[in-house]
Amino acid sequence: MRPKKPLPAEFDGRAFRYADARAAGVSRGQIRSSTTVGPHRGIRVPERITSPLGADLAYAAMAPGHIALASVSACRVWGIPLPLSIDSRMHTYLAVRSPRHVPSGAAITGFKLAGHLYSVREVDGVRALSPCVAWAQSAAFLEPPEVLVQADALLTRADNYPGRRREGALTTLEEMRAVTAAWMGRAGVARLRAALELVRPGVESPGESRLRYSLMAAGFAEPTVQHRVYDRGRFVARIDLSYPALKIALEYDGEHHFTVAKAMEDIERRRELERLGWIVIQVTRRDMRDPSRLFARLRVAMLARSS
Repeated sequence: MRPKKPLPAEFDGRAFRYADARAAGVSRGQIRSSTTVGPHRGIRVPERITSPLGADLAYAAMAPGHIALASVSACRVWGIPLPLSIDSRMHTYLAVRSPRHVPSGAAITGFKLAGHLYSVREVDGVRALSPCVAWAQSAAFLEPPEVLVQADALLTRADNYPGRRREGALTTLEEMRAVTAAWMGRAGVARLRAALELVRPGVESPGESRLRYSLMAAGFAEPTVQHRVYDRGRFVARIDLSYPALKIALEYDGEHHFTVAKAMEDIERRRELERLGWIVIQVTRRDMRDPSRLFARLRVAMLARSS
């Protein structure tokens, strides 16, 4: 059996257009034996792609320099949270600076952006719209709580958000305000403005953002984010959301809390807070599906503090 002829260097180990390889003299058999069908028509890739992010990166890797990942695809590559129903869709979103031609395809949505909105950065070796512009684009089809989830994620320095691509905050509050002002007249601007009123730095998970939004939507006062508790100068805990004057703590327990080690740590932490007179209410994703019982527990706790 004759050894397989390697691909030319400019096509080896990366995504490329089938037409470009053929124009460079690569045979059909050589292309087929060295690559597999890509996530978009006419694209070949070194190995099969099964994730939406993989599809985004494959397209962006071979796209001309005037094309950038946008909207949902830019959120994926930056690690900005998206609802699973949107994040799991094998569809790539792209943007160009107006008046350039918008890319098209069965699994592609393209946007033209005015020059003052076409803000592009490089991440993971590909071009993507800035996190703030990607947030503004996504507001057109996200519900208000999810727009806030993204806004909090842009400002947080927490490194535990899934898929996070860089350390520190992804943008500043000033940039978010500027982009929102520039978005006037476009779909989603009202949701952007509403999120700007509620966004807070220091949030450490999407669950915390959703919980805070739900509490305020139900008529509760805004809770304090990441309140620090000390006992005679000794640090005890940093509480997700709380009402410090009432000594009521709301702790959102995501899936990472359900390990033996983390569960033991949480028990000790709760005991310490309760010893200092705090009422601790633990919240899970199930509570958020129907928060009526959670709200009832919180009202009882508040009533006990006021009596």
